[in-house]
Amino acid sequence: MATREELEAQIEASPGDEATYLILADWLQVHGDPRGELIALDAAAAAGTQRGEWRKRRADLVAAHPSLVPLETGLQLVWRFGFVRRAILTKLHDVEVFAHPAFRFLSEIVVPDSEPLLAGFVEQFLTDVTDRVPLLRMLALGDPDVRRWPTGGAPIDLDRAVPRLGQLEQLYTITPIAFRAAPHLRVLEIHGGDRHTFVRLGGAALPALERLVIGVRVRADVEQGRLDDLRWLFERPPPALTSLELLEVEFGDDMIRELVGSPLLRQLRVLRLWNAGLTRSGARLITREAFGHLELLDLSDPLLDDDTIRAVSGVCREVRTISPWMRQIERRPG
Repeated sequence: MATREELEAQIEASPGDEATYLILADWLQVHGDPRGELIALDAAAAAGTQRGEWRKRRADLVAAHPSLVPLETGLQLVWRFGFVRRAILTKLHDVEVFAHPAFRFLSEIVVPDSEPLLAGFVEQFLTDVTDRVPLLRMLALGDPDVRRWPTGGAPIDLDRAVPRLGQLEQLYTITPIAFRAAPHLRVLEIHGGDRHTFVRLGGAALPALERLVIGVRVRADVEQGRLDDLRWLFERPPPALTSLELLEVEFGDDMIRELVGSPLLRQLRVLRLWNAGLTRSGARLITREAFGHLELLDLSDPLLDDDTIRAVSGVCREVRTISPWMRQIERRPG
């Protein structure tokens, strides 16, 4: 039988492998560690059968062995197979809590949109906590389930604040950020910041980036993002990028003109331009020759007119707009 250290190393290398967790559970139970039973109970509950019974047994186990879970932490915790997978900050607290065995395989940290985020707390917190979280793969600076248009603030220097930025695979932010390289980052969602955020991003090395979402209103405005600030994206896109989502770009016709014939469009498979203000003039540029390789072209906008919708229909495998019926619903007062 493999040793505990070997099993934990296998989980570190492949955190999504449920089978290795169950083998670790057997090892721990053989050696009298109640966390083995906790892993087994969490796995049984996740399987979807008799969840109420498994949860009761879990509560009884924790009551009998309270050291299995950390004490009051000021965190909301999401568990997976006997360990905390995601920690959501709810207040300032001592980062020593992350030394608890329950955080052994913590991979996701969420700093909600709160006063600590705006007060520059994040950099120091991340600097302190990432030394204790070697498997950090997802970082959310803001709640990814509550999208909103933030006011921005001073940029968070992730090179300094996250020493293990190189291991991150997903980054979500509603505040301005700055970093020079993220070699394993696959998903980047920016729902905050200003035009300088895009300029800084153009100088970052993102060799593994597959999906980029920009949720800040991009328009001809000195405070928000401008089309020129994305010039690097059209001309020198990250080599692995295949999915681009631009929300509230506000000048879709100009965006389409930049895309046609660009290196960026040739490598994309998914393109979303939501509420882009596309007109028939821009729609005429969306041809099967230029866009036919896409698997999805999403131009959802309740203001699209019928002629524009007809012009883009069928140019690639799947085209999404908003139906006239939905436009009537969205325009209805109240």
